[in-house]
Amino acid sequence: MPSEAAKRFWGSEVAEYAELLEEKNLQLLRVAEQTIDQVFKYINSTEAPPEIVNFVTDSKFSEADAVKLYSDFVQHCFPAINMSFASFADYFAKVGLAACFDDAAQRAIFRAMKYKEPKGFLTFNEFLIGIIALDPSSPNTAPRHSFIFRYYDTNSDGTIDGKEIRQLCTDLQQANPPEQWANKSTISFTHFQTEIESKKLAGTTRLCRAKQSIMYMVYSSCLYELISRTGRPFGSKQQQPTCVKCRPKTYQLAMHSVKLTKSGSIEDPQVILNQGDSLVSLNISGERRLPINVQRIHSVEFLFKSSSNANYVLTLIRRLAELKQMTEEKAKEVRTQVTEGLSLNVLSKLCTEVTEVVSVESRIPNISSPCIILGDIHGNISDLLTFEGQLWPMAPTCQAHNVLFLGDYVDVRVD
Repeated sequence: MPSEAAKRFWGSEVAEYAELLEEKNLQLLRVAEQTIDQVFKYINSTEAPPEIVNFVTDSKFSEADAVKLYSDFVQHCFPAINMSFASFADYFAKVGLAACFDDAAQRAIFRAMKYKEPKGFLTFNEFLIGIIALDPSSPNTAPRHSFIFRYYDTNSDGTIDGKEIRQLCTDLQQANPPEQWANKSTISFTHFQTEIESKKLAGTTRLCRAKQSIMYMVYSSCLYELISRTGRPFGSKQQQPTCVKCRPKTYQLAMHSVKLTKSGSIEDPQVILNQGDSLVSLNISGERRLPINVQRIHSVEFLFKSSSNANYVLTLIRRLAELKQMTEEKAKEVRTQVTEGLSLNVLSKLCTEVTEVVSVESRIPNISSPCIILGDIHGNISDLLTFEGQLWPMAPTCQAHNVLFLGDYVDVRVD
């Protein structure tokens, strides 16, 4: 029985690696993105089972839809390559499908989508066929019959029995099981499908359906950008990762540089300036290496929009920095200007702007308790080594499942 923590895993990799370690198997898992043939496996294919290809075609599911769904899948599941139930439920909530299905129904749908192996994770093609099966416009043919059967087969034993049959009848709005099932303790999928095709079991076409077009909900949610503007996610041979977070990054030179001794202490902090095609440095302690009068440089700031509400507030606050050097009359005048400038309307707009930025900030994590929280490091290697010395040896027995660093890892404070 998986632990509560395991149920929250985002993908299969952690469990698979743990299984290899338990078996003392040093073989590495191969992790790779889908190829184009795999993503379009059931779309206009001559190699896939005809009944599934026809099911996809009759559902009006296009290559563009497959690209969009794969774009969502690979970015939502990152860094995993498969989808766990935790990831699945989160995606359902973000797209809006959670409004169509309660938690119990979502778990049944997740189980029903796993047509390959009864494991706890979905591959992309399992997810794709499952999404199509849930769509209100998909035909009620063999692939959907199989999906419905797995939905009610709660223990995944290949049959539906008394309790499962009663639940099916309830959802079909029938008071009692069909007469032909009266003396049967279990029903196999072959029998189930025969009953549907012979029209002895009516009403299955409305089972396990979303309330509106799922692809419409996916496109409308705008969760993730398409991983290619060409209409296809990749070529026949993978050249580079297609996931936004995996793509090669472009970097710029830092504004500062430091030297670290073997003991981990910082020496010779400098600010780097770009003059034409050459890079030059200034000693932050005050020593001038260029004919520029720089006594103390802490940071370099770029002002993108001086008229913004946030910059207006910053400008007001910065006027208070020189109060001690002002005459009493001038200081009083500045305080009055700042107080009047920081009106309720200004502060309200600032809060709204900050809320909009923070609400979509991917770096803000949802952390479950218990959690160890480590404060800002500010480039202090001694603090980091202290954390390491105290906490790292406790890792195997530590009760906290999460460790949260509050950031500011590399900036250097100069007094």
